[in-house]
Amino acid sequence: MNLLSNAMNKYSSIPLPMKASIVFVFASLITQGLSIITLPIFTRIMDPSDIGVVTLYNSWEMLIGIVAGLALGSGSFNIGMMEFKEERDEYIASILNLSSLSAFVLFVFYFIFHEQIQPFIGFSSELIYLMFLGFILAPAMNFWMLKQRYEYKYKAVALVTVMTAVLSSILAVLAVLFVNDFVEGSYPLGDIRVFATKAIPFIVGAVLYASFIFRSKVFMKKKYLVFAITLSLPLLVHTLAKQLLDVSDRIMIERLQGLTEVGIYGVLYTLSALSLIVWNAINASLVPFMFKKLELGLDNAAKINAVVKPLITFYFVFCIFLILVAPEVVQILATKEYYDAIYLMPPIAAGIFFTSLYNVFSNVLLFYKKTKLIMIATLIAVVVNIGLNFIFIPIFGFVAAAYTTLLSYLILAGLQYIFMKKILSGAPLFDDKYLWMIALLMIVLALVLNITYEFNILRYFIIVAIVVGAVVKRKSIIKGFLRAKDR
Repeated sequence: MNLLSNAMNKYSSIPLPMKASIVFVFASLITQGLSIITLPIFTRIMDPSDIGVVTLYNSWEMLIGIVAGLALGSGSFNIGMMEFKEERDEYIASILNLSSLSAFVLFVFYFIFHEQIQPFIGFSSELIYLMFLGFILAPAMNFWMLKQRYEYKYKAVALVTVMTAVLSSILAVLAVLFVNDFVEGSYPLGDIRVFATKAIPFIVGAVLYASFIFRSKVFMKKKYLVFAITLSLPLLVHTLAKQLLDVSDRIMIERLQGLTEVGIYGVLYTLSALSLIVWNAINASLVPFMFKKLELGLDNAAKINAVVKPLITFYFVFCIFLILVAPEVVQILATKEYYDAIYLMPPIAAGIFFTSLYNVFSNVLLFYKKTKLIMIATLIAVVVNIGLNFIFIPIFGFVAAAYTTLLSYLILAGLQYIFMKKILSGAPLFDDKYLWMIALLMIVLALVLNITYEFNILRYFIIVAIVVGAVVKRKSIIKGFLRAKDR
């Protein structure tokens, strides 16, 4: 009882921003964990082509959604919350209606040219209509959550996030299992899963939309619109380019190969991206830490490097560990069709590792408000990615997309590094040699660790060595995290 009481007292004494950060990380882990928990169910009752429909829908939704929503939920939202402290609901209602108007205009464009657009997108018109409905309703939930986060009302956000994810997951599983038993005809399982997954979030979004309009009694105000558009439009190109880099491989695989290949690649990509849950949690603490130290001047470079170096090392080891346990992960969570593509995981996981370097370097550029340089780097990486996919996917299949993803993220991290050094006039901030040595080692291991899938004893030996090393170095690892939290 005393132990529980002490734990509660310690939790109560944590500063509100840190307490909110902890809750948000756990909520994120739960919601993303649900997608992994339900994956074995879907891979066993759905064909890869049906899963390909879901993957393709999510890819297009993320891409078109940026244009439809004018990137109004980007970094400009928090500035709006600060600028209009006493008029937050009015501001949100205005940009919500602006987002809906933009989505409606885009829908009209689709409706006029649907015969040309729908075959290019690659899934049913019913799913496209659902997507546009989401572009109207989903921003309400997104803006509400951003507002609650800004005000550190973490309990409400965590509750809504987790409950929505749980109910959506349950409904999706039940729908895929039973819908065709209770309705006439046979509907594609991919379509059923998408409709079921979106039902709960859209209902919540509709309620929140009505709530904002009712409370604010505002439709649109010019001052809010001018403010939001002025800040958001410059970020639109960067946000769109970054999203294109993230999803273009799946879209191009569908165009050049088919939905089955998209489904297999999408599942392997999802498993490879498990490490992002860890990195996003790390970076959430790293950003404010770096900003605070940079604000005090480059004299704090040693303190920044003392945190960045062990965190990057930890993430590197975690990515290697994920590559090594990939056969067991795929066997548990997927079926033979996916296991045959196990060799995709090392290059994809290695490419995702470069997200950490990209974030570390771009954090510096963001601090100095050099968003145009971030945009340029992203655009170059996107062009390279699309060009290489267009050349090599027809020749080597979806395996090529895994390696072009690795190369594209390497280019992105490299360009961000060059721009960062230019902004700092060459002043040292990180242990550059160490970071790029780690990067080179990751590329080499991405090419070599495939071999260990044929030699389980060797692979298990390396896994045990990593686990033992992590246990031995646990105090140093924890200290690195605590330094980042100490801001």
